[in-house]
Amino acid sequence: MSVYDILPKGNQVKLWNCEMITKRIGDSVPNLGPEEYIVLLRRGGYVHVKNDIITEIKEDEVNYYPEDFNGMICFDKWGKIINSRDDLVGIFHGLAGMNDPYYFRSK
Repeated sequence: MSVYDILPKGNQVKLWNCEMITKRIGDSVPNLGPEEYIVLLRRGGYVHVKNDIITEIKEDEVNYYPEDFNGMICFDKWGKIINSRDDLVGIFHGLAGMNDPYYFRSK
């Protein structure tokens, strides 16, 4: 089992310091490069970060995609840049019947 940061409703993210602490709106996070970005949450929802501060956390079990954010840089929970909906399908999806999309369920 690996370490992570957690959000108020239980979503795990691994792109920041992985300190096993709960991150809330107003908390600072490490600089990832972009001034403003979105983190797409695996169980649905997203985190909006601006100037290394969490400005919004939406843990609503809705699957969001980069196309929903008008060109804003999006990351997955591990820190990989996601450019489109297609980037959220895992490399093993469909291989020998494997189900490997980023989200646990369909939109």
